Amino acid sequence: MTDDWSSCSSTCGDGVQTRNVFCKQEISPSLTVTVDDGACTSPPPTNLERSRSCRGPPCPGSMLRASWVTGSWSECSSRCGMGTMTRTVHCPSGDCPDNTRPVSQSSCDNGPCRGDIPIKSSYWLTTEWSHECSVSCGTGIQTRKVYCSDSNCDVRYRPDIYRTCSSDRQCRGQWYSGPWSQCSETCGMGKQTRDIVCLAKVGDQLVQTADSNCVILDKPTAEQQCHVRRCEPQWYVAEWAQCSHSCGSGVQRRECLCLDEQQQRSNLCRMEGKPLSHRPCHVQHCSSHTNWRPVNEVSRAYESSSYRNRTYSMDTNGLNVVESGCSDKYHNCRMVVQARLCKYKYYSSSCCQACTHRHN
Repeated sequence: MTDDWSSCSSTCGDGVQTRNVFCKQEISPSLTVTVDDGACTSPPPTNLERSRSCRGPPCPGSMLRASWVTGSWSECSSRCGMGTMTRTVHCPSGDCPDNTRPVSQSSCDNGPCRGDIPIKSSYWLTTEWSHECSVSCGTGIQTRKVYCSDSNCDVRYRPDIYRTCSSDRQCRGQWYSGPWSQCSETCGMGKQTRDIVCLAKVGDQLVQTADSNCVILDKPTAEQQCHVRRCEPQWYVAEWAQCSHSCGSGVQRRECLCLDEQQQRSNLCRMEGKPLSHRPCHVQHCSSHTNWRPVNEVSRAYESSSYRNRTYSMDTNGLNVVESGCSDKYHNCRMVVQARLCKYKYYSSSCCQACTHRHN
């Protein structure tokens, strides 16, 4: 993979842009980590540019508006002895002066070739590479000793004393965390989550392994609280109370409160959205003959002293007895009749005469 091109090396005139090439390993859809270049199974494409020319606006005071652009020098054509290096030279605008054209080829010297080295009595000696790798897992190094037969060895040809080595044994894992998710709530307190995985290095590859291969106490947190913004206050209601009357029309009530996100009372709720705090109710129909009694029951009750000072008469249907000797206890009994409250025992007794005339 490559990153983006860098800014132009020059703010005016000609310059160079560069970019890096690196190897990445995808652990999960939400977690990608950068690994050693050796972990990639194939080398970077040869046609992948790591540098390119760029041009900014003409520099102030510059007399030449067209100039030559050069590329990077190539490697020396010879590994030893004399060789040549080349580079690209071009004119983007097409009108660059020929007398200012840079050279596109140069000589290089990589030192004498082995066949050109006179036979000397001085030469390098080495031991075998160490049998054990410097680490018991993952990538480490092997060493060897290097000696010169005398003090005249050419240091340019000194053999390496280190080389990399790797073990097939799985190393203890490390915790890797992905990015945090969005907050679960758009207002008020919510939570964010992220993926946490235990990765172990096997050779040059990072492999997901069991959590037990990582230090559990060092495991990063996978969840945290978040707060995007404060929530607006809202209306909260209690359960409806019982109907105010056991029969006929009544009213039910409930408590309705405006609370903020801290469950504290607030006066910032919108009134047009306030729920109902009372409503009409009707449990059952009330009997229209609550104070009427059959004649045979009245005749028996007449023997009681509480009925001796009252007279009764049959109603128009001849089914019930009308009490005619009762009187009203309150001066506003007409309102009781108009409000149709005679059906309740208290009012029919307190306003006996008015309620009796209502039936007549």
